Amino acid sequence: EGDIDVRLSRRTAELFTEGLYRSPSKAVEELVANSFDAGAETVHVLTSLEGGDRTIAVIDDGGGMDARGLERHWMVGRSSKRRLKSPPRGRRQIGKFGIGKLATYVLANRLTHVSKRGRSYHSASMDFGAINSRAGGEVEGGQPVTIPLRRLTAEQARQAVEQWTGSAAFQKGKMPLFGGGSPASWTVSIMSDLRPVAAGIRAGRLRWILRTALPPGPDFDVWLDGERLGPGKADRAPFRRWIIGKDVAELGRDAPRAKRSTDTGLSRASEHRFGLDVDGLGRVTGYAEAYDDALAGGKSDEWGRSSGFFVYVRGRLVNEEDGHFGIRPSKLGHGTFSRFRAVVHMDKLDDVLRSSRDAVGDGDALGRARGVLLSIFNTVRADMDEHDRGGAGSDARLAHRVSAGPASLSRRPIAALARAVAEGKAQSRHLDVPTHESADRLDEILASLDESVMNPKAFVRGRRMDADGDPEDVAAKFDVGSRMLRLNSRHPFVAAFDEEFADQGHSLPLELLVMRDVISEARMHQDGLEPGRIEDAVLSNDTVLRHLAYASGRRRNSPSSAAAAALEDAAAAAAAPSELEKRACDALQSLGLGVRRMGRAGEPDGVAEAVLAAGSSRSARGYRVSIEAKCRKDGRAMPARDVDVGAVARHCREHGCDHAVVVVGPAFQGEGGRGKSAVARSISAACGKGAGDGGGGAGGNDAGRITITLIAARDLARLVRLGPVKQVGLERIRELFSGCTMPAESRAWVDSIARTAVKRPEYRRIIEAIADHQRELPREPVHYSALHTRLAMLDPPIRYEHSGEVAAVCKAMDQMSEGAVWAHRDRVELDQSVESAVGAIDNALRECEDDLRPDAGGSDGRRA
Repeated sequence: EGDIDVRLSRRTAELFTEGLYRSPSKAVEELVANSFDAGAETVHVLTSLEGGDRTIAVIDDGGGMDARGLERHWMVGRSSKRRLKSPPRGRRQIGKFGIGKLATYVLANRLTHVSKRGRSYHSASMDFGAINSRAGGEVEGGQPVTIPLRRLTAEQARQAVEQWTGSAAFQKGKMPLFGGGSPASWTVSIMSDLRPVAAGIRAGRLRWILRTALPPGPDFDVWLDGERLGPGKADRAPFRRWIIGKDVAELGRDAPRAKRSTDTGLSRASEHRFGLDVDGLGRVTGYAEAYDDALAGGKSDEWGRSSGFFVYVRGRLVNEEDGHFGIRPSKLGHGTFSRFRAVVHMDKLDDVLRSSRDAVGDGDALGRARGVLLSIFNTVRADMDEHDRGGAGSDARLAHRVSAGPASLSRRPIAALARAVAEGKAQSRHLDVPTHESADRLDEILASLDESVMNPKAFVRGRRMDADGDPEDVAAKFDVGSRMLRLNSRHPFVAAFDEEFADQGHSLPLELLVMRDVISEARMHQDGLEPGRIEDAVLSNDTVLRHLAYASGRRRNSPSSAAAAALEDAAAAAAAPSELEKRACDALQSLGLGVRRMGRAGEPDGVAEAVLAAGSSRSARGYRVSIEAKCRKDGRAMPARDVDVGAVARHCREHGCDHAVVVVGPAFQGEGGRGKSAVARSISAACGKGAGDGGGGAGGNDAGRITITLIAARDLARLVRLGPVKQVGLERIRELFSGCTMPAESRAWVDSIARTAVKRPEYRRIIEAIADHQRELPREPVHYSALHTRLAMLDPPIRYEHSGEVAAVCKAMDQMSEGAVWAHRDRVELDQSVESAVGAIDNALRECEDDLRPDAGGSDGRRA
């Protein structure tokens, strides 16, 4: 029927396309958008990207194009869509620039249209290669590019499109183009002779764009390679939805003025029924959603996003790439924003929309739009915070967060490491694998864990505090049998933040922090790192956590001088008894006991545990102490008779403790010795022994017997200062609990510690030996056994019976050096210069000089 002349140069095509449509999937989206404007109800996108004959076809049942329609279609830079009095199906037209078809220039060297309108069939094929062959990139005023326009018979049209309409993928949609049941009009757009950039098309990304970027609705059905695509949405249910104009009824003070409006002509189910009339933006509609777990990440988000702002103009998404819509992330908060999704329609932005339709021009309208979006987010965030404080429990939220990431990054490595540990091929500090179970039971546990890898919300069932942990062990372990994250309450980091861990509304960030260490160890095993390097990395991470606890100012095993001063300060602050409880626990932690804070009604303020090496009989040794702290509101010394001995004894027994200690601030009023007062008799009766009986002794109490020790806060503080200087170990401290009942006895015992003559270790030479080891072997940790050997080889030698004695000295230096020396379970490290460490220890020793005198505390508790 003639030719279509297109005045288009290569340079113009490049400017229109490569500058605007950087994503190869964008070209496909533009063709589907044309189908929407043409009134199509069904669109099929068929991709053939393998082999020699690579093509992409878009088939729709829209209005179709006759000869005149194809001529208008190829008027570059002009579009009459917005001027139509009766647009197809009454749809508001997306296109207005007349350049969408040039998006295909990015992908293909040829674009062919075969179309039916009425009873006629036509085809036209643009050879972009003809443009590219023009020398010098001529402008439009030169010789036009000619597109042959052909009229086809029905059979010719059938043959022209049979390669695509005959495919199994197209036939799944049951939309025949010929014969009975075929639509009255249709168009097949074919991109062929694809350029290399087409290799960048990924099915997942294209699927996300076609689901999300185009107007959703029941009258517009999109298929991709035989798969019917629903509207883009999150892959899980939100815990709440907010309708703009209904639930979000007003905007913040930094947003433009707005008032609610209701379009009663729309159904109550329509998301556009309610809205806000915003100054300078017109009507804004849509909704926001919030989720318990992050939407970012996971298979569903591999090629697109599920969270953030989705801003639509005339039904077309304009911010595919930028979920923040240009708002600074610092104003949004990543943790909350990743669980937030808002679908917002702002048609007024069409006036300032750029030709690529994926960006809005800078100016007042853009600023107003950002103000509206930020206000919507802030409204939702306040409700999300309230939900987090009182909604889903910590166990569920932890499981949700771990399930949010890809299995390959977290769950699968953990399952693989658990199996390797069970088979004796690996060791783990962060996994507790029940190797004591029978082989059949262990196989059952591992099989269940493997199955839960693909059922992520069942992989982590929750978390619990482990009161029986080792203070030298890592902060958290994943129990493979119960699939619970066990938090070591005796680890300095967990102990320092025990209140946050106990608060379900605020514990999640800390839980995720320690869960990260579990995952990191498993990932290192998966990546094939050597066991020694993995061990070093795990211990280094654990050291960082311990250091963070120290740097927070809340370190439970804080330096002895700091712990003692804090206890004395708390004892003087009678208006804050809870502070005394904390500092009493800190003091006992500084003496080497592992302490778990408690303090709820009907419980002691804390429970301390001493873990000792097995004795000659190879039986386990150790003891537990319940901790109570008391003070008077008027700040005066407390009579011993005011202690509720019955409650103290009950708490002690209920928590399986051997001893109870009652710390009183600032001091006790004077009392007689053991067995000479009513208080002593009450304690003897409550402890299950007769008046005048001695304590249980270091060897342990008889069944059912406990001891109760009363001690003034300032005497305990003095003991804390003396501990590292006098090398007071856990067995020696038990003498206090077993042999002392009344405050005067406790004070006398501390005096005896002050009088004890001990050989002061050669701190400087030991620290120099540690520094030499770190300098000579920078990649090797200073294990106590290695330091023991190095000290014995010095001239003159420093000899200890075994490495355990070396460890005790190093831990004492840790307490005195204010962070210069770090003593771990099996190794020590110097974190500052030798002079800094020695200077800190010397200062600590000088601070203890007053406490070394037996008369450091008066009989009434006042300093002499």
